[in-house]
Amino acid sequence: MKFILSDANQSSIDPLNHLYRVVEPALAVAPATFLNHLQAHQKSNGVLQAVASCDSAPIFDWMVSLVPLQGISDQIASRYAEQHGGVTKAEIQGDLPVPQGCSRLTSY
Repeated sequence: MKFILSDANQSSIDPLNHLYRVVEPALAVAPATFLNHLQAHQKSNGVLQAVASCDSAPIFDWMVSLVPLQGISDQIASRYAEQHGGVTKAEIQGDLPVPQGCSRLTSY
């Protein structure tokens, strides 16, 4: 199956071709072990099995664990997460039914 996206600037874009064009420069300068490291990390975090079994919770948990790495040293962010913990899909879902009041939002 081939997906074609329409764009105002281009008549059609093949998403996989576009992804390749965007990612190729980064992969060209990445260490040779980058993709192997990424795959091992995803496997150890249950992401590959989650994708195979259509289980979104481990995928969500893995993605949320990466959010703190944006904009600061990965080492500092990882150390902070180890010391203070992170959040999981189960924790978020468990807290959603709990009503949260905010006096500043009484007019909404």
